[in-house]
Amino acid sequence: MEIVKDWSEIAQIERITVKAVLDAIKIKGRYIPPKTHTLYSWWQSVLLEQ
Repeated sequence: MEIVKDWSEIAQIERITVKAVLDAIKIKGRYIPPKTHTLYSWWQSVLLEQ
């Protein structure tokens, strides 16, 4: 998840694209970070954006 966050910030990727990437990781990769993960709040904030 750190790689995705760093990539999105360094390359200035639009949030809608980052959301699509995280959705794909969640659905296709069957991955949801544990609530104790340091980037869990970032993950949630991106996915909950409309």
